Amino acid sequence: MKHYKQIIPEKLELKIKDIERHPPRIPGFRMAFLMQIIYWICTKKEENGYSYLNMKYLRKQIPQADQYIKHLLNTCLIERTKGYIPGERSFGYRIALEYASKYIVKTVTDQKLIRRIKETPRKFARGFNVQNKHLQNLSFDSHALKFAEANYSGESYNSAIVSINMVNNDEKYSLIDEAGGRYYSNMTNMPAGLRRFVMVKDKHLTANVDIKNSQPYITTMILTNPGEVSRFAKSKDFAMILKSLNIPDNDDIKLYIKLVTEGQFYEYLMPYFEAKGLPCTRVEVKKAVMIILFDKNREKTSRAKRIFKNLFPTVNDIFSIVRGNEGGERFPILLQSIEAFIVLRVILPRINTEHPEIIAFTIHDSLLVTDNPQIVKDIMIEELTKFTGYSPILKIESFSTDRNFNSIQRDLGDKRSRKQGEYYYDSKTFVNN
Repeated sequence: MKHYKQIIPEKLELKIKDIERHPPRIPGFRMAFLMQIIYWICTKKEENGYSYLNMKYLRKQIPQADQYIKHLLNTCLIERTKGYIPGERSFGYRIALEYASKYIVKTVTDQKLIRRIKETPRKFARGFNVQNKHLQNLSFDSHALKFAEANYSGESYNSAIVSINMVNNDEKYSLIDEAGGRYYSNMTNMPAGLRRFVMVKDKHLTANVDIKNSQPYITTMILTNPGEVSRFAKSKDFAMILKSLNIPDNDDIKLYIKLVTEGQFYEYLMPYFEAKGLPCTRVEVKKAVMIILFDKNREKTSRAKRIFKNLFPTVNDIFSIVRGNEGGERFPILLQSIEAFIVLRVILPRINTEHPEIIAFTIHDSLLVTDNPQIVKDIMIEELTKFTGYSPILKIESFSTDRNFNSIQRDLGDKRSRKQGEYYYDSKTFVNN
């Protein structure tokens, strides 16, 4: 390990200096150990802002890890969730709101900590050897940090610094989400603007091949072949519900499928939203559709949902059955499972086998590639059409070969003005895309 750097919030710096002057009574106390826990809290945040740290794992790298956490809690530098679930969910930790601030990077000189980190085995998702191998060869070129400093602020800046620092520290990882089967890695959690600075050995990523409106597109399978979809259900009861679905030959189903597969669904809804006084831009309608599709069944429905129900009554009834009477999460998880299968188990292996010269990373419903994005697009169209019965709409976003951060900043500024506010639905929450 040539170097190792930690991240801490800027507002904690003075407090850390106070701790150095007056260290806690922890056997074998090392300042680098305490800062490492702060670093993990900063880098392992989930959607709710907390980092869920497994104490058994912490103790492997940091002796007396529980004592360090206790000290950080007692001094009110961090906060903790109220409870945990033994064997399922650890306590969640976050930096106290008083100290939440811009991240700064500190070089580690404590060789004992560096040695412990180096000796900790890295974990990668099983069954994805090619993508994992590329991931281990991941690096950023010299423009990434400068670009982050010029283009990001607040949490976006912190997220970018975390991504850069983890790759520079060689903290590469991948895992499979148990709910939807999605592949998560350094690439999936990386701010999109940084991806053009990613290198795999001597190759830059050059393009992103994206399935447009992938989740509405995948819903067409439920309306045409729910029995086939049933194999992706997470329970036998849910699988039986899908197998027993009766799909009538109604006009609103045909219209829904036509609009979704031709990329006109949001445009079709816009005048109906306008007539009811609802926000009617494409971005706002797209956001509303995600709520319409995946929000749990309720007795009282929103105006947007009533519009959908009136226009597509049969589709609405079928989707209500799929959502069920609980939290409604099983619908998006079902779609994620289907998406993960076709992208990870069908499309990616074919690219790796037929075109080993192309380095590809999956970002859920899109592929980041180093070469020949048109070949990748053609394979994706062929396999998705074969799998769903309908041709998808795909988009190639080519990255500029000019990696001067000023020109890229202008390019991204133009794209932000066109795409600002777009959302996608990920299991339980809306995430800005």
